[in-house]
Amino acid sequence: MGYNISDTSPLLELGEVAEVLGTNPRRVEGWVEQGILKPAVEGNGPGRWRQFGRIELLQGALLLKLQGIFGKRSPVASAVVRAFAPERQKPEVQKTMERRWQDTAVDGSRPEEGNESDLLLCVVHGPQREPTLYLDRPEKLRAASEQALHHGHIVSMFDLGWVIADARVRLERFLDHGPYPSRRGRRG
Repeated sequence: MGYNISDTSPLLELGEVAEVLGTNPRRVEGWVEQGILKPAVEGNGPGRWRQFGRIELLQGALLLKLQGIFGKRSPVASAVVRAFAPERQKPEVQKTMERRWQDTAVDGSRPEEGNESDLLLCVVHGPQREPTLYLDRPEKLRAASEQALHHGHIVSMFDLGWVIADARVRLERFLDHGPYPSRRGRRG
């Protein structure tokens, strides 16, 4: 299976995900309705709420960043997040993401500015072209990005270390100070 949601990572309701990400619940609900974001636990039946784990939180954080760059209605942003699904990732990339999540948990730090990231997202796109995604270490992305540029495509690179660290810090802050009394003091 894909990412390890981990026994210690809390499952959040839709409104809580929105609060952690700093957006409104209707926006997150729209992502779910469009199939961009899938709950970790589907809320079947009345009174059963959808629940989202760490990977869905990361997908939401990434989607917000990409929509800020490409626009809210951009097919690039939603295609990237759909391709970011756990079952589509290489084990070594999953391990790198897990390590970045855990490193942030240990010291609360974000990647140092100016340091090269250990995990980049490369999006190759352009007019009349479906986005192609590469999620890997920088040294493995060089050839793909150079080839795409050589063919006249647009190449956008994103440091996922920052997205992961920011989502982790936001989650920790929410768990420590969020308005939901049952969540206070729980750490994930």
